[in-house]
Order: sequence, then C-alpha cells, then structure tokens
Amino acid sequence: MLDFEHMAIDGQKIQANANYKNSKNLKGIKKEFDKIQEGLEKLLEKEVNEYFTADIKNKRVTTLSKKLDKLDSFQKVEDEREEDFYIPDRRFSASQKEGKGKFHIEKFEKNGDGGYTCPAGNPMEYQRTLTFDDGHTVDLYQGTACADCPLKKRCTNGKKRNINIDSRIPYRDIMRSKLKSEEGREVYMKRQGLIEPVHGDDQKNKGWIQHHLRGFEKASAEFVLMRIATNLALMVKHGEKEILAFIGT
Repeated sequence: MLDFEHMAIDGQKIQANANYKNSKNLKGIKKEFDKIQEGLEKLLEKEVNEYFTADIKNKRVTTLSKKLDKLDSFQKVEDEREEDFYIPDRRFSASQKEGKGKFHIEKFEKNGDGGYTCPAGNPMEYQRTLTFDDGHTVDLYQGTACADCPLKKRCTNGKKRNINIDSRIPYRDIMRSKLKSEEGREVYMKRQGLIEPVHGDDQKNKGWIQHHLRGFEKASAEFVLMRIATNLALMVKHGEKEILAFIGT
C-alpha cells in the first residue's frame, strides 16, 4: 500500500506531513474536474437532434426496431404459422413489475385519438413516421412538458423524452395476453422441465455454448447434429436392451 511519502500530483511530491485536504494542487484538480463534470452534464442535457443527422437517427431507429422485443417474430407467428406459440419478449417479466428505473415505452398510454400520454399525464407530440422495406412503420413522438416535469429524472437525461412506436407492437401484446392466461402459464411452466435441461446439457456437458458455423443453413445443420447427439444419448440411456436386440447382440 502506498503512503503519502510516495504520492505525487502533476510531478510534485506530497510530503508525509502535508495537509493534502488543503493542497493547492488538489484544489486545482478539483476545479478542473468540476469543469469537466459541468461540460458532461451540459452535453447530456442537449438533444440528440443537435448532434446527429436525420439519416443516422433513422438508422438507429431501424436497428432498435429489429432488436427490440423481436417484434418481427411475433408478427410471423400470428400471420404465417399455424402452430400455437408461447414466446415471451425480452421485457415480459419486467413489464409485470413496478420498477424504479427509467420509464419504459410501456408506461406511455395510447389515447382515443391515436396519440400518446406520458407517465406524468402530459401529451406526446407526433413528429414523423418512418416506413421500412418490409412494410412496418415506426411513429416518433416527443414530450411536450419535460422541462418542469417532476418525473423527468425517471424519464430522460435530455431536454425532452422521445419514444418510437412500432406498428408491430400489437402482435407482441397478443403474445403477452396468451402468456398471462391460465393456459399460457401452464404451458410455459413446462419449459423448465423440457427445454432448460437440454440447454444445460449442451453447455455444461457437451461444451456447446455457441454456434461454430455461420449462415442460416450451416447453423441449422449444426443444431440438428447436436439434437441427434442428444437423442442418441437418450436412446442408449433408456433403451439399451432394445438397441442391443436390434443390432443382434
């Protein structure tokens, strides 16, 4: 452990008997730190619109719309698949709880006229709509009374709160309703005994933590090989006699 005999600031050694709390060097450093902190706070308060072009912001919205909650998957499940799926989104568990963090988009309520109201009860102002190649849209809204809002610290670090409303959100809500139903809870509980043990076996026993091949076809083939290995192990474990009889030994 270093003591004060070996400490130095800006190349100047601090003596063992130095009053470091009143040191001019430390005061200078604190002054510089305050300047940096003030600058960062001002930067955080500025709107993203002041720093990024419309193209960059649109690309950011596109990325979020693809990653957030797997909305495209929910749409395909409802429109294109005949099977009955029960798939929770990334925020399904969190949406059931009253969190203390930043307000998520779920806390913004839709009005009868199609607009949105923030958690403080103030209307959100419509900005524009982005249309994507697959046909889905994203509506952009901005807060109207953020400056003096008592809930601002729980909502945004900027001057105004911005939200993006994806047109595929209703598909996610349909899936959430299914999962909240009595039948949905019963079906999803089976996952703990049917699905999770297989994932644990893959990772802990077989050492298969991630795909080694890239591309949908190659990754699918790799996954099928892993499932074949799992099924062969189950056959050997539970059907040893049948297997020996089949091969004639």
